[in-house]
Amino acid sequence: MNRRTFIGLAGASTATVATAGCLSAGLGSTGSQSEDVTLDDVENLNVETTDRNTIQVQGIGRVAAEPNSVTLSASIEAHDRDDASTVVEELATRSEQLIEDLTAYGIPEDSITTARYSLGEHSRRNRYEGEHRFSIEVDDPDNAGEVIDVAAGSEADQIGRVNFTVTGDKRDELYDEAVKRAVADAREEAELYAGAADVSLGDPVSIETTQRGVSPHAMSLSMTAGDAVGSAPPTELEQGQVSVSARATIEYGFDAGNGES
Repeated sequence: MNRRTFIGLAGASTATVATAGCLSAGLGSTGSQSEDVTLDDVENLNVETTDRNTIQVQGIGRVAAEPNSVTLSASIEAHDRDDASTVVEELATRSEQLIEDLTAYGIPEDSITTARYSLGEHSRRNRYEGEHRFSIEVDDPDNAGEVIDVAAGSEADQIGRVNFTVTGDKRDELYDEAVKRAVADAREEAELYAGAADVSLGDPVSIETTQRGVSPHAMSLSMTAGDAVGSAPPTELEQGQVSVSARATIEYGFDAGNGES
């Protein structure tokens, strides 16, 4: 596991001057920030400095779980039509029928959304074609196969990508657990470095969650309507597991054993 680790030794000041012109405090009556900053200038600022030993580490936490939601795509297509209006009318009529059949099965209408709509003229044949692609969200992953069969038995010409994921409270619970694991992982890493450096690890100075991610279990299907109707057996899908991850960056104080902390 790759991590970035930073160790700061005693004497780190809360005020840092890196290059000339970067100091915002007034250094003279002119108020210019473009003048060179000298050591006397810094000393005259009377800035209170804090000497502190710190070590910064990153930890990663991951949690895998069964999905509680699935999203799939279903497309209606029209090819080789005489004019654009014919394509638009056909897509509208067939889309209405698809939505009606899906809602009759039990999919809420607001869970059926347009993912893509295209209309164009074939450049070589002076013919028109179009596509209306829907994204269908299914609350129960066990029903994904049946939804595919309903769509294919209705008006869908193509069934495409299927994503199993986690949503709502379950997603939040998994993320909370991933954060806990990330923090524990960072602590373990800090203890490793502190032990190797022969110093005593102290309390956290700062904790920041720097990354959050959900990796759904995705399936790429290339199924036409004829593949899922007629004498074909019901569609069954392997759900797999969904991974939820978190990354935490933590800065710890440590005692170098020389009277400084």
